[in-house]
Amino acid sequence: MAAGLCVVSTRVGGLPLLVEDQVDCLLTPPGDARAIASAALRILHQPGLSARLSLNARRKAERFDWSVIVPQWERLFTELGGRA
Repeated sequence: MAAGLCVVSTRVGGLPLLVEDQVDCLLTPPGDARAIASAALRILHQPGLSARLSLNARRKAERFDWSVIVPQWERLFTELGGRA
């Protein structure tokens, strides 16, 4: 996602909590090779799908960049430090 590429994956672990199917990736059922192949083919055959998923994925990944995350942690520690 950070590289601006399409993501096709399975709904396993915490991944469904991080990404949104049809918005910034294509998620398929675990262990379903046909579903993964079908999702990959969709990206190849549906004009604009790749660009839309990639752009949305890149924007989401940018929210987790250290330049964004560090100030959030600093604010949290500052707030918690005042409560001690």
